[in-house]
Amino acid sequence: MDQLLHLPSEILFIILQTLLQDNKRGSLASLLQTNKYLAAATLPVLYSKPFQNRPETSVASARVNDGILACMLLRQLPVDTLSPLITFALGDNATLSPTTATTTTTAKTTATIPTTARITRSQHNQQLQQQRQLERSPLSRFDYFSHIRHLLIQPSIVEMDCFGSSSSVFPVKAFEYMERPEFFEMCQSYCLWTLSEERLLTNRRILRGYYQVLLLRDISWSLSSYIFDQLQTLTLPVSDLDRYSGAMDRLGNLGHIVICVDQAVKCNWERHSNATPKSRAATEARQENLLRTLVHFIVEHTTRFPGRLKTLDWSKTLYSPDPTLTCRERVELEMLRLLPPIRRPTMVTNDTLNHIWTHLPSTDLAYVRSIEDFRLPMSWIRTGGVQDCQYLLQRCRALDVLHMATVGQGVFDWAVKETKDLGHSLVPLRRIEIMEIEKPLTNELDDISCAFSRTIETIKVFRSNRFPVPHRPMHVGRGWVDLPALTHLEVAAKQHRLMIDQELFRHCPRLRTVDLTDETSRYQCKDIATCQPGDLPCLESLRLLGWGALTFHPATLHSTQMLKKLTLGSVNLEGSHYFRYYIPSDEELEGSFDAQDNSMHPIATQQGHANPIVRPHWTWDWHLPALEHLTLTAEFAYRFQFRMLHGCPSLVELELNCTSVHDRPTSRVLSVAELLLPIIDSDHHHFPGAARQAVVAPALQNVRLRGSWTIDDSLLPQFFTVMLPNLKSFEGVEVNGFTMASLVDVLKKFPNKIEELRLPSKHRFSRERARGEALLVNIFYGHD
Repeated sequence: MDQLLHLPSEILFIILQTLLQDNKRGSLASLLQTNKYLAAATLPVLYSKPFQNRPETSVASARVNDGILACMLLRQLPVDTLSPLITFALGDNATLSPTTATTTTTAKTTATIPTTARITRSQHNQQLQQQRQLERSPLSRFDYFSHIRHLLIQPSIVEMDCFGSSSSVFPVKAFEYMERPEFFEMCQSYCLWTLSEERLLTNRRILRGYYQVLLLRDISWSLSSYIFDQLQTLTLPVSDLDRYSGAMDRLGNLGHIVICVDQAVKCNWERHSNATPKSRAATEARQENLLRTLVHFIVEHTTRFPGRLKTLDWSKTLYSPDPTLTCRERVELEMLRLLPPIRRPTMVTNDTLNHIWTHLPSTDLAYVRSIEDFRLPMSWIRTGGVQDCQYLLQRCRALDVLHMATVGQGVFDWAVKETKDLGHSLVPLRRIEIMEIEKPLTNELDDISCAFSRTIETIKVFRSNRFPVPHRPMHVGRGWVDLPALTHLEVAAKQHRLMIDQELFRHCPRLRTVDLTDETSRYQCKDIATCQPGDLPCLESLRLLGWGALTFHPATLHSTQMLKKLTLGSVNLEGSHYFRYYIPSDEELEGSFDAQDNSMHPIATQQGHANPIVRPHWTWDWHLPALEHLTLTAEFAYRFQFRMLHGCPSLVELELNCTSVHDRPTSRVLSVAELLLPIIDSDHHHFPGAARQAVVAPALQNVRLRGSWTIDDSLLPQFFTVMLPNLKSFEGVEVNGFTMASLVDVLKKFPNKIEELRLPSKHRFSRERARGEALLVNIFYGHD
């Protein structure tokens, strides 16, 4: 600590800024309580933005911290500057100062508050006592208010116990004040729920909602009006614009305004069918006046202080539905035109997109590296938004990451043309995520693969469930060129069939993760056209559900030595409450494959297949040394060969789910042959009479067999003791063919104790008997 006292102030400032950026507010709190030198150096760093956003892992604690901080700040203000609502809300939690004093610090608050998600009542009271003690320390003589530059009042602070928002700690004086006529008059003049009817104000829950919103408005005014002249960022409640307009002369340093729409600006008249034409007209007029007043405030500020106000943002509200979106759509563009263009932005987000859009020709986009959550309102798309989108993207020459919603066909035409003219794209795009909203996906993926083939590393496509789209196929890989940099490919085709080009995996040799899913549930084997095998030595995770799994070529797995997670299957049948999958009949299923090595297959087949062979033979003999998780459903689980486990020495979890529709009678019957390795020579000839090695999965700990499986008593020793020597958890609530006595005998000889068993309900076996048999397991049963 002594060494810190000798550091130059510039270096000490950098250290403190780093601590703040890393959210080490507790460490800053410790410095505040050491000596005046370090406290004086720390205060400007910590108090410039006292209500700073915290990491998501401690949201609840952060809200409590902000609430206590707001209480402390308010207690330091003159009593005659506080509204009755604030005075009653503080209640017995604080002693108000008769004169302007200074406040304790944010860091002191964070130093005494736990980081857990829940704060108990006793902890809360203890924190308040600690804060009062800190206020009496010599360090409290510093002028903390003088360092505040960015005052972002979060609406959530009035939801915490600090202001008695919960029923258990709601201040008695606040309840008394809410019953007074003046509070009732304030509520009547306030538009919180579009129609402020008197009958609503008799509901205590409704009153509390008004109490919170009005309290937040008064807190924002009390804290900000004390330091208007120095504020650079301010939260502006739209219900209180008149007071802020009256103080316009003191707001000359404002560069950023966060608008809090704390009054309703839209009414769903279908829910208020009893509204009279007069009340409806009055509500709409009040809403329109509110928006006009907001625009007028921005006009007045930009006229009085040209070029000073640079950005606008929007705060969340306390109630639902949130009117912010409606307000933004109606007045945001009008206000943003009054502001100067953003200077050399490096990131475009949904919050800054409108600002850039209104000044698109004059905004320098050469430094933009990331575009996040890029969505265009439909009104813009209908009025030439696609062309403007092309213009915006083409000017982002440093663009590295692009997250966007579909806006229409041809959005990447400029990039395709550049690539054809120059041989490469001038934009080094590395990652793209496309969300299908309202506008359907067209040729975006094909254009991306052509235009950014040298740089693209991640392609992700999904759609929002909020907007229905027509049932149609979605193509992946159609016309793609080689993509040597592509490592991550994820496409989720909701309500579509995902049509995968047969050459797809040959174009992407460096893939590490692949996730291709659609909602294919029923199908005919004759319609399946298998893709060409790929050489994917870098692949670590492969998840194929639906048509992508059915068309996958199994020879690809011979090249995936790095594969750690494999999932193949189809989606649950529509309308089923349980995970039930469609599995074709044995005759159709067997007829669709190249029927090699039939003597090893445990499923009885009929001679003479009517269907032509359309899919390659699955050998189940891949060497996957890194595979840890294997999940197969539907026909892939039904046809699974346990000899695959021999090539997966690191496998920890195995799930095989062949739960099928009720009209399928065939059970998955295990045989002795399946638990032994075949002997095959170099020419792949099988010798059925030769001695064979047992299948062993040395690392496998969790096994789940779902669906109708048959394992008889004679197989239990081989299955549990030999093949699964380190098993810890086994689930087989539909497994049949064995007796409980035989299973107990096997488990008693098991080299390691199984921790959990899930068995069919007919195999009832009490825990007392399990302990008597020295079986240290938790036993659960399925339904009859």
